[in-house]
Amino acid sequence: MWKKTSLNLFTVVFITVICISVIQYVKVKGFHQVIPTTIPPAEEEIYTSIDHPSIESEESILLLGKEGKLENDSAFQQFKESMKLAKKSYQFLDSLEGLKPNSYQVVVLLEKDIAEVERDNIRTYVAKGGNVLVGQRYIDAATQDLYGIESSNGYFEESLNGITFRKDFVPLYEDLLGEDITVPNSSLDVTLKEEAEVYITAEDVPIFWTYKYGEGKIGYWNGTMLHAKESRGLFLQSISLLPDKFVSTQVGASVFFIDDFPSPITTSDYDEIEKEYKESTTSFFRNIWWEEMKGLRSEFGLKYTHAFIGTYQDTHSIDAEELIELNERNFLFFGRDSLALGDELSLHGYNHQSLVTKDEPIDPELGYTPWKSQKAMEAATKDVMDMFDYFFPDYQVITYVPPSNVINDTGIRAIKSAHPPIQIISSLYLGNAELGTYIQEFGQDQVDPSLFHLPRSSSGFDPNETEKRGYIDLLANAGMFSHFIHPDDLLDPNRNKGGIGQTCTKK
Repeated sequence: MWKKTSLNLFTVVFITVICISVIQYVKVKGFHQVIPTTIPPAEEEIYTSIDHPSIESEESILLLGKEGKLENDSAFQQFKESMKLAKKSYQFLDSLEGLKPNSYQVVVLLEKDIAEVERDNIRTYVAKGGNVLVGQRYIDAATQDLYGIESSNGYFEESLNGITFRKDFVPLYEDLLGEDITVPNSSLDVTLKEEAEVYITAEDVPIFWTYKYGEGKIGYWNGTMLHAKESRGLFLQSISLLPDKFVSTQVGASVFFIDDFPSPITTSDYDEIEKEYKESTTSFFRNIWWEEMKGLRSEFGLKYTHAFIGTYQDTHSIDAEELIELNERNFLFFGRDSLALGDELSLHGYNHQSLVTKDEPIDPELGYTPWKSQKAMEAATKDVMDMFDYFFPDYQVITYVPPSNVINDTGIRAIKSAHPPIQIISSLYLGNAELGTYIQEFGQDQVDPSLFHLPRSSSGFDPNETEKRGYIDLLANAGMFSHFIHPDDLLDPNRNKGGIGQTCTKK
């Protein structure tokens, strides 16, 4: 009995010693070298270029006016980009005189001058079965009956704000709390004919309606909101209400970014985390936040694109070797887990300082330190990529996400020079470019064809109604959803209005 017990005890001790030895050997610093990261093979998917011409059909969109005169009109610019995203072709038309109406055809009218010149032709065209969309309001007493207007008292002295959807129009739009959306409209004070179908109002004033006249149909925008980029989807969908048949291209794709991840996690503890979860900040992000993000991933079929950084220091004072030592634990843990799930790892930067020099625009409130030169940007980028290649030598990073969505020409050149495999830049679809924000359109870069622009249309765990409008409109235009968050959104009361107790799946 004693010999058997001793033998069992010896076996347990022996196995324990062996396990400890193995653990010591493959601890985080060398684990990725002992057991290489397995990167799942990418699924082959075929995408159609945004720039591919539309498929011809009996449908047609005609723009009444001359291209040269409309080129500087902001409503025309939004119309043009909307059609490009939806892969809808259009043609310019000097006059409606003699044009035979077609129930699948829509004439778009954006210019007051030509509308007045063509008023008789417009009336005849619609009466015989044509469809006309008026993209911005104008006063013309001679045609207001054609547009379904009973009477008009001229323009409101002040812009109307907010939008309310009165009739089913586009999926998701009806869920918006329109009074909370900043949508200024310069509008006419009108009373409509009883037969007019009102789809959108602002402060109870009709903003968009349709009206049947003779055998044809009118769509009328009583405002100026189609001048804004975030109304492109409404522009497209309002056109779709007029013909008997309307088909546009929907990409049917979504991209979900997690910026600043993986990155050095703060060692500071937060009282709310400790109170709510009894965890340190590090263990909270590893054991709770990340597990919930994986749960969301599984529930909704998401694939994340993670944008990593090397350090939060604002100067290039840490080389690649130090970055490796600083990030080995968290970077390997989250990076390996992400790749095993099939996620993408992308570059956010050496640090969180936007790649701009002192001569390039940036919002001073960000408090960032400008870079001295392109060479300085390149050196820092090479260091962070050396760190990445040490951890994941078989993985190719092809996407770059600018810190705070700010970058300029110098930074783009630096990224391409320091890491030539970069193919995609993902910044913002909407925003103010005057303060350095890099605002993008979807598609190939016009200067460097090796780059593709894939902007984000929304952000955060709790977007407000204006932000929701932005991503809903892009969905309505192209069927694209492109969203990003930061792990520390949860720690900022301005970005997480529900408090730390309202984490990912609890929202």
